[in-house]
Amino acid sequence: MATVLLFGAEGICGRAILDALIKDPTFAHIYVAPPFSHPHHKRKIQFVPLNFEDDQSTMVQNLDQVPKIDYIFYCAYRQGAGPSEVRRLNIKLMINFLVALNTFNHLRDLKRFILTQDFWKYGPYMGRMKQPCEETDPSVCDDLEGVSWPPSYHDVQQKLVKEAAARGGWEWVITYAHNVLGHAPNNFPNPALALGIYAATSKAMPGSELPFPGNMESYRNFNTWVSSRHLAKFCLWAATAAGAGEPGVQCHQRRRRTFSDLVA
Repeated sequence: MATVLLFGAEGICGRAILDALIKDPTFAHIYVAPPFSHPHHKRKIQFVPLNFEDDQSTMVQNLDQVPKIDYIFYCAYRQGAGPSEVRRLNIKLMINFLVALNTFNHLRDLKRFILTQDFWKYGPYMGRMKQPCEETDPSVCDDLEGVSWPPSYHDVQQKLVKEAAARGGWEWVITYAHNVLGHAPNNFPNPALALGIYAATSKAMPGSELPFPGNMESYRNFNTWVSSRHLAKFCLWAATAAGAGEPGVQCHQRRRRTFSDLVA
């Protein structure tokens, strides 16, 4: 029976992965950090007092209660005041986490490290882009075509995980999730919830119209999506499937849609 450490379970992706882990008998012991309120926490979950803001020494101290780990699911993310601060915080978080794990030899028996990221490494915030992306598409980074792009932490985190895996002899999988549809309490970057609230509010207004709250470019732009449940199922499969180690994988549900399809 496998032991899992899930770092960052309060977001949409992390919460879906946790729910899938609870239902899967393959994973007998689930350690979750940071702690939060969960209805099934007394069954298979044990919370670890490990927080995103902790420095390396504090992380080392708090990880002392965790035994050997078979699989790690990393869904942690820190918000900051602008792209540069987001980059700094999330690179630092990954470094602190890997150093703390290595200090206690928690990585000694690790089989696979699942890093969940989004497709922002391809620059959807810069405007219209290729949909769906492919694994061979270049990341938007400073050395791409000699252009100064907004700072991103994605490639640096990937490099840190790959280097740690090479030193420790374990495998990694990186998922690039497209727009994720799901729900987690007190988590707001959720397009399905936002659209639902907007539609309900619009229906209550006189005339019951549903005007698109954006420009024509956004209205006609293609998007790809993935359910948080499908993403979670894939992550659990990627953790345990023979031969699945060491790819970066796009996660989306094939069909391209526009917002015009939603109201057609």
